[in-house]
Amino acid sequence: MTIVLLDGKPGAGKNYIGCNVFQDIFGYYFYDGDEDLTEDERGAIQQGKKPSNNMRAQHIDLMIQTTNELSRTYGKLVITNTFLKNEYRIAFQNNTPPSTLIFVEINPDIRKRRLTSRKDHIVSFDFAEKIDSEFEYPIGSYLKIYNNSDGPHELVKQVACILEEQGLR
Repeated sequence: MTIVLLDGKPGAGKNYIGCNVFQDIFGYYFYDGDEDLTEDERGAIQQGKKPSNNMRAQHIDLMIQTTNELSRTYGKLVITNTFLKNEYRIAFQNNTPPSTLIFVEINPDIRKRRLTSRKDHIVSFDFAEKIDSEFEYPIGSYLKIYNNSDGPHELVKQVACILEEQGLR
């Protein structure tokens, strides 16, 4: 079983990479951690309010349950989420099968352009800026993908290289 965890700030392109590269090109099952947002957390985000630590913890608990279920069904799984704090990232990794953490990095100007052009997405540019001050970069071992160009071509090359080097194909 292979699990890849894509983490990064909102608007970094985690879902784009998970769906359009890992799933469509490399055959991974794609799971967006936002699918497990609780109703309270979703409501807070839609109102532009920071979710409480309790809301975030409940979300991570649901993600852990879903990931453990999906890992019994799919041989290759890619999961996307903004973990925000290391305590959530560590709790997730300690309670799910081993995964490879890949942090998605993006140029701030490109991120702003992408966030402001989003339609029908729960996270707005204003909300993303609001939670940026709380974002903690991963500690420990992780890989990086740089999502600074339009389209999948450069991303496919980066992902192929990581999968090859890590033996995750």
